[in-house]
Amino acid sequence: MHRIATHPMVPEQRLSRRAAWAGGEPIASMLMAKTLGQPHLISLAAEEFLGPIGGIEWVRPSGGLYVWLRLPESLDTGLDGPLFPRALAEGVLYVPGEYCYPAEGQTRPRNMLRLSFGAVTCEELRQGVRALAAAICQVV
Repeated sequence: MHRIATHPMVPEQRLSRRAAWAGGEPIASMLMAKTLGQPHLISLAAEEFLGPIGGIEWVRPSGGLYVWLRLPESLDTGLDGPLFPRALAEGVLYVPGEYCYPAEGQTRPRNMLRLSFGAVTCEELRQGVRALAAAICQVV
């Protein structure tokens, strides 16, 4: 496994997002990962694939291994909800947000999910967000 890190000497503006994703070109994708890091790449993928759906919010991670998504209140992300089996059918596994809150003391949101981006390649990350967006579109 390669360590993914950001590099302050290569500004984001110098990299073409279109060139980085064009045809899944491995060199451009590797350059994006090494200069911008996985947290930034998942934000780009979310903007591209989830942004057009509407009603989905996420916080751009500054590090770590996870990104949280808040879907419309009406969409249950739990194991028994409509999204989980659709996401699995698309090849995406996520953690329903309700499992990340204490069992007692506060409301456990049913419309949130947590994605991990630490153990996938840049292209897998992009494909995974695209597949999740397809699953969401099937159930909204």
